[in-house]
Amino acid sequence: MAFQKKSLNNSRKLKISVTGASGFVGKKLIQNLLKEGHSIKVLTRKKNRIFPKGIEVIKGDLSSPTSDLDNFLSGCDVLFNCAGEINNTHLMEKTHINGTKNLLKTILDLASSSGKRIHWVQLSSVGVYGKVLSHPNKKRRVNEQSKINPQGIYEITKAESDKLIILAAEDGYFTFSILRPSTIIGLGMPNKSFGRLIKNILGYNFFYIGYKNTISNYVHVDDVVEALMLCGKKEKAINQIFNLSNDCKLSSIVKNIRNEIGKSVKILSIPEGLIRLIIFFIPPFFHFPLNTRVVDVLVSRTYFDTVKISNVLKFKPKVFIPKFSVDYMRAHFNKCKI
Repeated sequence: MAFQKKSLNNSRKLKISVTGASGFVGKKLIQNLLKEGHSIKVLTRKKNRIFPKGIEVIKGDLSSPTSDLDNFLSGCDVLFNCAGEINNTHLMEKTHINGTKNLLKTILDLASSSGKRIHWVQLSSVGVYGKVLSHPNKKRRVNEQSKINPQGIYEITKAESDKLIILAAEDGYFTFSILRPSTIIGLGMPNKSFGRLIKNILGYNFFYIGYKNTISNYVHVDDVVEALMLCGKKEKAINQIFNLSNDCKLSSIVKNIRNEIGKSVKILSIPEGLIRLIIFFIPPFFHFPLNTRVVDVLVSRTYFDTVKISNVLKFKPKVFIPKFSVDYMRAHFNKCKI
C-alpha cells in the first residue's frame, strides 16, 4: 500500500486535528498552529466551549466509541493528542486508554480505506518511568531507554496509552512521536503545587529536607509547545520518544526568590528521617503541611536526560525555571505583603 506522506515542513498548509485543545498545553498549541496558517479541527465534549476564529469544532467525547472521530480525523495530516485527565482518577482510564483505542481504530480504518498515513504526536509524561520507591532521594538519571515503571493511576494509564500507540504503529499504517515532559508550568497553569512551593519559599517557615542539592523537575509550557511542534515538523522525529525537562536545583529557585524579595536569612535543613517520622506519627486530624508524596518530591535527586531531543531535534528549553519562578511570584503574590 502506498501511503501519502506529509510533514509540517511542507510549505503547503496542513490539516491538523487536536485533542485536549481547551487544556493548558492545547490552548497554546492551537494558537501557534493558527499563526502558521494550518487548518485545525478540535474535538470537545462541551457544547459552549469557545475556540479562536477559524477553528473547526467537532462535538464528541474521545472516550466514547460513538463519537464522530471519522469526521474529526478525515483528511488529517497530523494529530496532536494532548487530551489528559489529571484530577479525576475515574476518568483517567477512559481518557488515556479508551480514548487512544478509539483514535487508533479510526486512524487504522482511514489508512486501510484511503492509504493516507497520519502522523500522531502524543503528549505523554516522564511519570511513566516511576520513582525509586525504597529510596526516593537516590541519585538517578533517566533517559528514553530507562525502564518503564509507573506507580499512580495517571502514570499507569499514560504508559499504557504510549504502549498501544507504539504497538499499533508497527504495521506502518501511521507514524508517531511521543513527547514525555516533566511537570509543566506557566502562568495560568492548573497545577497548584508550584504555586504552593513559591508561597512557602516566600514565608519564614521554609526549610530544606535532607540534601540541599535536590532536583526540581519542571518545564515551561512554551517549551513543551515548541517541542510538540518540532515533533510534527521533523522527519527525524518519526517513531521516536523524547523526554523533556528543564531540571534545576531546588536551591536555585529558592535563591532567586529570596534575592528578589531581599531575604538573606539562612535556611535550615532538617533531616529527612525526622520529617518522615513526624508524618508517620502525626494524628490524621492534625493539619501538617507535608505528606509522604510531597516529601518524595522535595528530596528527589532524579535527573531527566534531554540529550536525545537536543541531538535529534536540535531543541533545548529556553525558559530558565529559577527566573520563571520570580515571574510567577510577581504575577501571583504581592511580595510587599509577605
